[in-house]
Amino acid sequence: MTFIQDLLGRHKSTTKLPTALATAGTVDEIVAFRAPFNCTVTAVRYLPAAALSGVTATEVTLAVDNRGLDGLGTTEIASLSFITTVDAVAFDEKAITLSTTAADLDAVEGDIITIVKTVTSTGLALDGTVEIEFISNG
Repeated sequence: MTFIQDLLGRHKSTTKLPTALATAGTVDEIVAFRAPFNCTVTAVRYLPAAALSGVTATEVTLAVDNRGLDGLGTTEIASLSFITTVDAVAFDEKAITLSTTAADLDAVEGDIITIVKTVTSTGLALDGTVEIEFISNG
């Protein structure tokens, strides 16, 4: 019998950001998915529904975290801060920088993977989707 983790290639989770994140000052965290098998995250992308002009004084950071099996973990898988000169074009994917620590990209079956929005001052609105690509660790 063939299982999903036995299939070669990349798997993808696509999460629509809730309306609350489209409010500039809102800080929030939502569940993207529970790891279906032992895996390694290979890419994270933000697909904005509207243009976003980064401003350091009202910075917004979009991150993907691994909360572990019990939801208490704090491992940051990827993060991108929209500061001055870091912008996003509507409907054009924007890569979110992966952690440079290889172990941070790994998840075990059952780990809870979340999308986190944090802000500085009044923040900025986020609207669109986040795609998380991952491969099986066998």
